[in-house]
Amino acid sequence: MPLVPRALFANKGYSRREDIFLNIAGVSAWLIALFPMPWTGKLAPLYWVHGTAAIIFFLAIASVAAFCSHATVGLINDPAQRKLYMGAYRSLAVLMIASPITAYILNAHILRKDNTIYWVEFCGIWAFAAYWIVKGIEMSGPDTEKKVAAGLSYDPPKLNIAASVKSMLSAGTRTTTPTPPSP
Repeated sequence: MPLVPRALFANKGYSRREDIFLNIAGVSAWLIALFPMPWTGKLAPLYWVHGTAAIIFFLAIASVAAFCSHATVGLINDPAQRKLYMGAYRSLAVLMIASPITAYILNAHILRKDNTIYWVEFCGIWAFAAYWIVKGIEMSGPDTEKKVAAGLSYDPPKLNIAASVKSMLSAGTRTTTPTPPSP
């Protein structure tokens, strides 16, 4: 099974609804991979499976951002931070929904060029990746997931994506000196 569907199935959301959306997205991503669009520009016999699965995939991941992110954001104590996170999640959800719609319009009515459609869908997928970066920033912190699972309020880090990504990248490059075993 490809990596994306496996990750969507393995990741459990913070609500049953989020789990369902992630599972739908996982099945859709698997179908997208199994029924790729041909590079020749000629339609394959089951091209509609890829297109339908892509639309369902984007709708499912956008639903996670739009309808499920409030499960953790609602626990943020600072109203300004809560508003900032929800604004980011809603904007990314709109981008995830706009991407396949734009791809369809370009394909069916305007350009009919595979390359343009690829890049429009690419933007939608990166919007989903950005959602997970923002969610990772929101959920980073000591025992945040335990607090969320217990329904306790918490204050996540301030939403500063550039600083958070830089911090995550530098944390992965730290080297430590091993301690010699005691005699």
